[in-house]
Amino acid sequence: MNSIQNIVDKIIKEANDFADEKIALANSERDEILSSARNEAESILKGAKEQSEQNAKIQEERAQASGDSLVSNAILRTKVEILDKVFSEASEYLKNMSDEDFTRLMTSMLKEASPSSFSKIVINSKRKGCANALKEAFCKIYDFGCEIDFDDNVFGMLVIYGDITADCTYDAMLKEQRPRLEAKIAKLLFEE
Repeated sequence: MNSIQNIVDKIIKEANDFADEKIALANSERDEILSSARNEAESILKGAKEQSEQNAKIQEERAQASGDSLVSNAILRTKVEILDKVFSEASEYLKNMSDEDFTRLMTSMLKEASPSSFSKIVINSKRKGCANALKEAFCKIYDFGCEIDFDDNVFGMLVIYGDITADCTYDAMLKEQRPRLEAKIAKLLFEE
């Protein structure tokens, strides 16, 4: 019996050794799989964190750019409003200038109007005191006459000859000069 027992013990021992070897191999494979899975998970987590940080940075940059754009637009609108006010005040200044200054300005405008025939000059009725001086200035510049008419909606002067109207109103003068003057005024007001 002894020899059978020895055989049985030997088979059991070999089975146990084989089992231990397979268990050790399985544990080793398991540890490798877990280690690989941890490394992969850490890599994924690191990548997700980096992507999240990059996305946060992009969002922050976009928010900053949007904020900068809003500020720039607000500043631009304010500058445009200030320039509009400057030109509005210039128009008011012209409307309230003395009759002497009005006559001098309109006389220089008559030279630029270049009518080719008898003309009608239209001015605001508040400038009736300037009518004769303008008529005399016109006759000195041109070889033909003119008549003076009044319209309370005209600030400055209109020179009408035939079908042509030379618009010498303050609004027309300021509109024509605004592109050239706006840059100079902006430089004076907003120089940075």
